[in-house]
Amino acid sequence: MWKLIVIVIYFSGWYVLFRWGHSKGKPNVETLAWLMGGLSALMLIFGVLNWELSILGYK
Repeated sequence: MWKLIVIVIYFSGWYVLFRWGHSKGKPNVETLAWLMGGLSALMLIFGVLNWELSILGYK
C-alpha cells in the first residue's frame, strides 16, 4: 500500500511542477528543469536508502 502512496505522490509532484511551469502562459523551462531534476535526485536518494535498509534486514 505504501508503494502506491509513493507513486501517487511522485506523479502528483510532476503534475504540480508542470502546471506551475505553465501558469504564466510561457513556461520557464530552465527553472522547471532544475526542479524536476531535484525531485528525481531526491527520489533516487530515498530509493537507494530504502534498498540499503532492505539489504540490512530492516522493513
